[in-house]
Amino acid sequence: MTGSASAALHRRFLDLRSIFQNDTKAAVAEVERGENYLQDRFDSYVADLNIYSETRELIRSTYEQVRFDHAHWDGLKRAMRQAA
Repeated sequence: MTGSASAALHRRFLDLRSIFQNDTKAAVAEVERGENYLQDRFDSYVADLNIYSETRELIRSTYEQVRFDHAHWDGLKRAMRQAA
């Protein structure tokens, strides 16, 4: 990871941490937004036939974990809506 990418990731982490500390609903929405972005990126990489098959398989397996986590956050969001 390059320095600027690392710094950008750190800033996003700090933004998310701030959101979590101040507003749970906004935090859940932000996590979902990020996961939707990742899903789009994973889809495009898995479909890219110019990527080595081993790399594509790593991307695919990582994507499965992202989908699992996304389902977890979706369940949390639904539970919050029902509690409100």
